[in-house]
Amino acid sequence: MADSIPAQGDLQLLARLHDVAGHVAGRFAVAVVNLESEPHVKLALIRASADTVFEIGSITKALTGMLLAEIVQEGRLSLDATVEEIAPTTEGSELASVTLLELATHTSGLPRMPVGLAGGFSALPFALVGGNPYRNAPLSVIEIAARQPLHGRGQRRYSNLGGALVGELLAGALSANYSRLLAERILHPLGMESTGVSATHRQAACSARSVTWPNWRRASWMALPRGWLRSIRSKA
Repeated sequence: MADSIPAQGDLQLLARLHDVAGHVAGRFAVAVVNLESEPHVKLALIRASADTVFEIGSITKALTGMLLAEIVQEGRLSLDATVEEIAPTTEGSELASVTLLELATHTSGLPRMPVGLAGGFSALPFALVGGNPYRNAPLSVIEIAARQPLHGRGQRRYSNLGGALVGELLAGALSANYSRLLAERILHPLGMESTGVSATHRQAACSARSVTWPNWRRASWMALPRGWLRSIRSKA
């Protein structure tokens, strides 16, 4: 490992990351878990420490999926429950009959990003200078989703909006705050005390945002007050 790249951890794992780390202006925290060998976990940190905070992006969907699975297992909700059953305000919309299963498996027909948020132009600042493509999002994810036309329902179509909607519906169904619900049901039982939904405008040291041309730092995809895009932060 070159002296110019601060690194620590498993030497073999660091060696495999060397080429990537040498050409990307970012920080890495990589863990390989194998319960059949010792040590069970190998960790490599490049330009980072155990206290470095990362914005984990779409891994949030996996955490929300775990939350959904637990609530369904308890019998408090069914995967066949529709959006309208949980959020009656969606009555009359295309979204009303969409199920939790469709949302969780990205087969609802919802778009990747909401239509109407300045269209493709909302993604342009992110692509060029690292702006937040969701910066102009309205306040309620349910309201946004209910306005969307569904295309290709039943076919897999990755949707950030659909992923956010699952979390909002679970919180509504249990009359709880999403952040607190996730912490109490998933994070704390797993000992993930350094992970949580961001509530401030402090930037994470590193995330999928990374940097962009001309080496400008990408903006945080921070959660707005009552906003639909929640940014989950976690320490390495």
